[in-house]
Amino acid sequence: MTQHDLCTRGATQPIVETASASYEVADLGSFHAVRINDRGIVVGYASIGNDVHGVLWDHDTTQDLGMLGNQPPGSAVFPLDMNERGQIVGYNSYGFNHVRGFLWDRGVMQDLGDLQGNQNDFPSVIANAISQSGQVVGESDASPSGRHAFLWQDGTMTDLGTLGGFRSAAFGVNNRGQVVGWSLTSSRAQHAFLWDGGQMDDLGTIGGDASIALLINEPGQVAGTGTTAAGETRAFFWSSGVIQDIGPFTPVAIGGHGSVAGNDDGRAFVWIGGELTPLGSLGGNWTVVSGMNNRGQVVGTSRTAAGEAHAFVWDDGVMSDLGALADAAASSAVAINNNGAITGSTSAASGETRALLWSKGSQPAETVVASK
Repeated sequence: MTQHDLCTRGATQPIVETASASYEVADLGSFHAVRINDRGIVVGYASIGNDVHGVLWDHDTTQDLGMLGNQPPGSAVFPLDMNERGQIVGYNSYGFNHVRGFLWDRGVMQDLGDLQGNQNDFPSVIANAISQSGQVVGESDASPSGRHAFLWQDGTMTDLGTLGGFRSAAFGVNNRGQVVGWSLTSSRAQHAFLWDGGQMDDLGTIGGDASIALLINEPGQVAGTGTTAAGETRAFFWSSGVIQDIGPFTPVAIGGHGSVAGNDDGRAFVWIGGELTPLGSLGGNWTVVSGMNNRGQVVGTSRTAAGEAHAFVWDDGVMSDLGALADAAASSAVAINNNGAITGSTSAASGETRALLWSKGSQPAETVVASK
């Protein structure tokens, strides 16, 4: 795959659209955006023939992440997270149960290995998150059975163990090396854990039998989901040994000061300072949040009164429409960095998906946002 494949496939006449909320919009090329870091680097993926390729966009330069070795047709590379260094983690898969975690760093894609001590295709490994210092967490097939959470650092993969059961998985890590996820207990209950300094601690539940830790911020605050005594699934927030029920939604992002954003059946919420706030919509009956930065700005997708799905940014109680294509195709925002730059994708009427970058301008501006 070449840069031409990523950026200009199917391009003809540009379409211009006025972006709302004083945001200027740039077309990054023909791929799905996934993450953006504070340096403005965007990572995503693109379908090319029968394969899925990881894509890195870095200030007008688009790069294929490559694959782990010689992969057969039908292979896929899915980036899942990126840090401020531009290091990327995710998984490379092909066929049934051929899944390997990778770290991409400065042009080189590395197989992270596995907890069975092999370097082949069969032990399944997924790298879910990476810290700013390059620590990677995820899950790997382990010996003699089960799948365990791992922490990978400087070429060494450490088995984080379990809470007494045979299965665990890690979803988040901060720069202090604290890891969160879930584990089966000896009674086969699913509980959220915090792993810190070699010890896995059970974070408990919010009254029911199950909990899962999904997110952790730099201060070590945790968000996830759990069941209540009545069997309802709700969000929880854990801080300094105390777990609390914060509302009927699933967290997708946590801010540096403990704010949490999430979704529930077409409704979006932000929990800030103990108060749960519905985000509303762009006029329709459906909203989903996808990301939040440390300033509490939230991005996602919402239906307009006309039923169109548009990307939005929510800031200090105000939801702004980020626009879509002039031919009424959809757009979505998936991530926002701490400088307020937003990435997402738009779908042309032809079905082509193109990645977008919204950045704050001095006034609403007509800019090229896609080609069809």
